[in-house]
Amino acid sequence: VLTPRSKSHFSPEQLAVMGPPPDPAYSKKEAGARRAELVTHLLPPLLAACEAHCARLAGSAHGASVLYEAVHAASEEGAEGVSDATKSAAQRVMTTLAEAALQKPPPPSKESGEKTYDVELVAHPFGARLLKRLAQQYEAFASGLAGCLSGKLLKSSKAGGGWVVLALLEAKGT
Repeated sequence: VLTPRSKSHFSPEQLAVMGPPPDPAYSKKEAGARRAELVTHLLPPLLAACEAHCARLAGSAHGASVLYEAVHAASEEGAEGVSDATKSAAQRVMTTLAEAALQKPPPPSKESGEKTYDVELVAHPFGARLLKRLAQQYEAFASGLAGCLSGKLLKSSKAGGGWVVLALLEAKGT
């Protein structure tokens, strides 16, 4: 719903199985109006789940993607169907994520088959990429993350979080 048929989230094989996008002639609503209605109803509970399980989501490839897309959808300029309460929830998710940057994410379940990384989120392969992307796009997040990492930038960069530290150094207002 947040990024339909995105090549960054679906393989070419998955897109082929999905088939061509639905013909707009078969729907009574415009695609934008339909998406706005879905976002209005789905984004608040999704952001609540992201806030409650922030570190766990940021520690997995798919979870980090969901976290990023949910925050991005709620923070887009001129996004249709996004209330002030939803934007506020996205800000809380970003604050929670910044505060979790120096924590180790919980290990994935054994059933998932995902590799376990015993490192802080700022140096975690998926978590660090998420932190870097958000710091590059959202000045408020970069400022909050810089505050949370204050005094630990050198340690974080040596531990594998160099790209996050670089994003913070390049961000405006930090």
